[in-house]
Amino acid sequence: MTLDGSPLEGVKIYRSFASYEGEVVAVSGKDGTYRSEFMFIPGDEMVTVWAELEGYTFAPENIYWRHYYGYEESTLDFEAVKP
Repeated sequence: MTLDGSPLEGVKIYRSFASYEGEVVAVSGKDGTYRSEFMFIPGDEMVTVWAELEGYTFAPENIYWRHYYGYEESTLDFEAVKP
């Protein structure tokens, strides 16, 4: 997470499946990075991930994909935009 190239701490990363509510899966640290632990994703599931911090918007607004069966590892990047 960065704002104009500077790290942004305290950004909450949410994840949801299909039409369920999101849950916080990580929070960015002082260096602006975040990491979530391994999470089981049911087979054939729509996954959405997004970032939130009061006073900011993020690009992209969210990242979503259809997860099929099996192991998957992804790196997702968001950039903060101060309105």
